[in-house]
Amino acid sequence: MARLVYSDGARAGKIVFCLPGDGPSNWQSRTWSAFAERFAARGMRMLIPEYPAHSIDGEAVFPLSDAVSVCNQALAWLEEREGCRPAIVIASSFGGAVALAAPGILSGVEAMVMKSPAADLALAYLYERGEDTLRKWAAAPPGDVRNRALNDALACNLYGNARNITIPVLLIHGAGDVIVPADQARVLSAVIPQSRLHIIAGCDHYYSDLGHWGKMIDDAISFIEEFCR
Repeated sequence: MARLVYSDGARAGKIVFCLPGDGPSNWQSRTWSAFAERFAARGMRMLIPEYPAHSIDGEAVFPLSDAVSVCNQALAWLEEREGCRPAIVIASSFGGAVALAAPGILSGVEAMVMKSPAADLALAYLYERGEDTLRKWAAAPPGDVRNRALNDALACNLYGNARNITIPVLLIHGAGDVIVPADQARVLSAVIPQSRLHIIAGCDHYYSDLGHWGKMIDDAISFIEEFCR
């Protein structure tokens, strides 16, 4: 359900709640390992929820409501185990949708970084999976994981929820992102009261250029250090 990443000397430090995009188990896991190293140097720890994986026709499907439920369970587990809640949230892509879908996740949080957040999740599915896949999802019977994933994406007003976020938020987005276009981050920046927007020129959704990757992490760490002493 969740992993609490420790490091030497960091067992009593603040906790960072990392909401993954496509999950911490594939090649994008470098997101979390890279952040963990930087946070460990500052005496901080990371809590990483692991979404329930449903493999359909070789593709992973994660209904948003399932992911929100897992995150809430992880937070309850943390409170029971450690007696605290996270001080920081980092939300990546699909994880951004999770944070926006359940603002209660941000209770007690001092600041949040959103990396390429999928504020329009249905559109992100369309760009990433294609029309044929979404037609199959729509045609799946009620209760089917694909049908639930599509309905979850269509049902949430994530931009409306964003207006209720009162903590400082840094939005980092690649100008060359074709899966979650940067305009989604621009709209979020306009509606979140305490927000900053960093657009990285030439950067794609996966930050596949290591220079873009490094800038994203540096920007995120600098912002967190400013608001989380």
